[in-house]
Amino acid sequence: MNNNPQIEISKEAYTNLLKLLLAHKEYNCVKFSYVSSCCKNAKVDILLDEINKNDFIEKYNDISIVYSRNIKDNIKSIQLKYENSTFMLKCEPFDNSSKSSASCSKGGCSGCSKGSSCSSECTHHK
Repeated sequence: MNNNPQIEISKEAYTNLLKLLLAHKEYNCVKFSYVSSCCKNAKVDILLDEINKNDFIEKYNDISIVYSRNIKDNIKSIQLKYENSTFMLKCEPFDNSSKSSASCSKGGCSGCSKGSSCSSECTHHK
């Protein structure tokens, strides 16, 4: 899939990200990082980081937002909000259900409550 994820950042989240970047000058971007997870639930973390040569970069006003190929291939949209002094992130994965069931044919996801509907990123297969 070659679609870039749709990224929405609330005004409050933007303001607080900018404050963090200004306070931590050793970082030059905000990175969305794909976290392998069992079952079809995609997980994304947010962190301050340095831009790497393989990162995809999007400018969001004065902030560089970067993400990896895993985000580009697996995540349809990301929404970032800031409420109650914390960042809240919601992501919508692409539907990869055909890819998911094939990978669990190796013996299922022991320890995964979703069994055969586990995603190809399940650590029980590695």
